[in-house]
Amino acid sequence: MTQSPSNEDRPSDPFQQMGGTPDRGASDDPFGEEDDPFASAKLQASFALNVARTWVKDHQKASMLGAFATGVVLGALVRD
Repeated sequence: MTQSPSNEDRPSDPFQQMGGTPDRGASDDPFGEEDDPFASAKLQASFALNVARTWVKDHQKASMLGAFATGVVLGALVRD
């Protein structure tokens, strides 16, 4: 009968057996965290959208009338 290797004979980490490391450092990662050049623009855009949403909620009647008027004007321009 063959005996299976005991837990003491096996390495605890399978990456040690292959000679590698399980977790590379952030400096080794080519797709790691970088400074996002558009982070400020994304923040400003999300802030502007939040302000617009709250304004529309607060002034729902005016926003619906403005959307209707915009649709009428654009419809008249496109019709010709």
